[in-house]
Amino acid sequence: MTPQQWERIKQIFDAALAEASADRATFLQANCGDDSVIRSEVERLLAEHERASGFLDRPSHGNAFALSGSQISGTEAPLTGQKISHYEILAKLGEGGMGIVYRAFDTQLLRPVALKVLSHNALADPESNRRFLREARTASALNHPNIAHVYEVGEADGTRFIVMEHIEGRTLAATIRDLPLDFARVLELGLQAADALAEAHEHGIIHRDVKPSNIMITPRGQLKILDFGLAKVRSKQPDQERGLTDSSLTSPGLVVGTTRYMSPEQVLGHDVDQRSDIFSLGVVFYEMVAGHPAFAGGTATETMDQVLHSEPEPIAAIRSNAPRELGRIIRKCIEKDRGKRYSSARELYTDLLQLRENRPLAFGFRMDRRKFLFTAALRWVAAAALLVTALIASLYLIRGRGDAIDSLAVLPLANASRDADIEYLVDGITENLINSLSQVPKLRVMARSTVFSYKGKAADPLEVGRKLKVRAVLTGRVAQQGDALKVGTELVRVADGSQLWGEQSTWPLANILTMQADMVKQISEKLRLRLTGEQRQRSTKSYTDNPEAYHLYLRGRYYSLNLWTADGFKKGLDYLNRAITLDPTYALAYAGLAATYYDASGVYYQPQEAMPKAKAAAVKALELDEEVAEAHTALAEVMAYYEWNWKEAEKHYQRALALNPNYALAHLYYGQYLVEQGRLEGVEEMRQAERLDPLTPETSMLLPLWHYMARQYDEAISECLKLIEMKPDFYLGHSILGLAYEQKRMLAEAMAQFNEARRLDPQQPFTLGYLGHAYATLGKRSEAHEMIAEMRRRAQRIYVDPFAVAIVYAGLDEKDEAFTWLERAYDAHSESLVHYKNAPLLDGLRSDRRFTNLFRRMGLAS
Repeated sequence: MTPQQWERIKQIFDAALAEASADRATFLQANCGDDSVIRSEVERLLAEHERASGFLDRPSHGNAFALSGSQISGTEAPLTGQKISHYEILAKLGEGGMGIVYRAFDTQLLRPVALKVLSHNALADPESNRRFLREARTASALNHPNIAHVYEVGEADGTRFIVMEHIEGRTLAATIRDLPLDFARVLELGLQAADALAEAHEHGIIHRDVKPSNIMITPRGQLKILDFGLAKVRSKQPDQERGLTDSSLTSPGLVVGTTRYMSPEQVLGHDVDQRSDIFSLGVVFYEMVAGHPAFAGGTATETMDQVLHSEPEPIAAIRSNAPRELGRIIRKCIEKDRGKRYSSARELYTDLLQLRENRPLAFGFRMDRRKFLFTAALRWVAAAALLVTALIASLYLIRGRGDAIDSLAVLPLANASRDADIEYLVDGITENLINSLSQVPKLRVMARSTVFSYKGKAADPLEVGRKLKVRAVLTGRVAQQGDALKVGTELVRVADGSQLWGEQSTWPLANILTMQADMVKQISEKLRLRLTGEQRQRSTKSYTDNPEAYHLYLRGRYYSLNLWTADGFKKGLDYLNRAITLDPTYALAYAGLAATYYDASGVYYQPQEAMPKAKAAAVKALELDEEVAEAHTALAEVMAYYEWNWKEAEKHYQRALALNPNYALAHLYYGQYLVEQGRLEGVEEMRQAERLDPLTPETSMLLPLWHYMARQYDEAISECLKLIEMKPDFYLGHSILGLAYEQKRMLAEAMAQFNEARRLDPQQPFTLGYLGHAYATLGKRSEAHEMIAEMRRRAQRIYVDPFAVAIVYAGLDEKDEAFTWLERAYDAHSESLVHYKNAPLLDGLRSDRRFTNLFRRMGLAS
């Protein structure tokens, strides 16, 4: 299309809009003549204009769910106060061309939701119905913290609806309208948006309508991308693509999107891929920084013309203090030629992450991602082993000079290759360092979960060291350049900031295994008086020779350790099982499988299903390698809390700690075991876990719980408040705080904490038990019974610990029912029986001999 044709198209299109719809065909015949190119383009723009009148939106305001559809006054009778299915309609959030969005309450799962109801006019339109259903299907295919979740799509009494996550906050459009954002916030939001789009693109989903009004920001700064109603799905499975994609929105020549945020290929009606979303996101970034849109003509065609032919004013000309690199990133996003843009949202994410860290690259070029992942992953593992041996040598040489380096934090190594797809492997090198160094005698090494709280942050190593109370901090960067692997590391003394050891090494990948053997031999000679042969071998052990199995193991542990949700556990188990399929001798993968099954048991899986699998995996791991501390710990947990084999459990706890004295979870679980056996030396074990892993709430959780069991409520409250300050969104911290408040008769405060816990994790049924007991304490018997009824309804779909029901009956002083449910907990081998046997929740039952008999059968004194 020539510039002259485009100018002519704009003129005819703008004039045609003034004509009545019925007269446009005659108008086009008179003005386009026989020029089929111009006429087809004008007809395409007119068709999209008609479509846009129902779909394009203005910004959403206030604490509402962002809507699809223009913000207009309602013409339909509101549903406020009514009930659709099991959803109570509480308030109207907004209205658009397709329907109305309400704030509602799910009476089954007891959580607030956003309910999107298709209007009566749209209900009669097949195309609106298709888009409505596609929006639900597309968004529900994604599970990401920065993408709004769709819970359900349904129909009741002739009303079609989508049930979505209710998001408190403001749209990005409303946020930008106040004033341009500071650069740190732009980077933080940009990282979240890029990560969310990367997740969508990796599932073959192109959003096609990325814009500020389709992005929500919660009060805590979390970004959520909404409205996949215009999304395009590229699936490897044709049936899936047919189910998600609407052919009316994927035809060549059709313009789909919101004009000022469209990519040039969208404007021209060409086929689009993930780079179109990157362009749109770049335009959003521009607006976040500049405070006004990058492209904004007086009419739709003027805006389209700017998208195709004009460059927006440079960021530096608008805000002179803007980081130059940020301007470069935005320019690369909004290149007219999509071949010059970022090829993936992961690549964009990596550049944003590098800018946030604000550390100059010492080395590193981009690598071929697929070649690296599937042919060179094992070489990274070998490099990690080399780095371990070099660092061990340096630590002992330092000690030989009289420096007492007895504690260390290994900060997450930076990915200097700037490729987000190798993050798992770079993280794996860090974890390898931590695990190996943890086995060095008389060296305290901070736990993975604590140091990884600094991942991606420009943290000062000395400040980190002082906060973690260690004497030295290791930092480093990893990159691949061609066929060479480069690792730069620095060990810094926290007391004065001096460098204790530093090295930048380049190793040919082809010779890395030979070089590893040479380095191990040399360092072993230096450490002969310090490490036994067994210790030396354990500190540099590689558990698999299969690089893809190692890669799958890292992904599996990432999901099961970091997400702590039903979906996270499911993905973690899937990756770990795939790793084992590739390498059936992979002991560490079996240990990870055992730990994941144990963590999910009683919360998301029935103990009778999960615990035997956890034990089988742990036993297999130890058959392959008896020295895997994680496998001993998982086996101890199963033996203690499922089989009630207390003596054998203690042997495995002790063996785990003998193998790895720095294993924080082993200290934590062993401490819990000892306390529950009435042995107060367990408190010191818990404190040691907290010293090794002070920044992880799960590690700090058991101390306030122990204070609660010991009736030391003020101490429990104090510990809980510190825990919540560290991680406000950790639901269990709020639950324990509520329990302590309840015992101090601070019942309003207790209810507030239990409700906050339920809000933070609405899928967790145990919180309903705490609430029910509190209602009973308040004398609200009907509300307490409603909590029981809700748990029984949930038990038809998911596992609900019978102990949670028992404590409500205990609060109601309905002892027979309480013991009925305690017996069910016994039959299910619920570990809650052990954890809560001394809890004040059960004080009303202790004088009953059924209570004593129950715990005697478990091998415990009551």
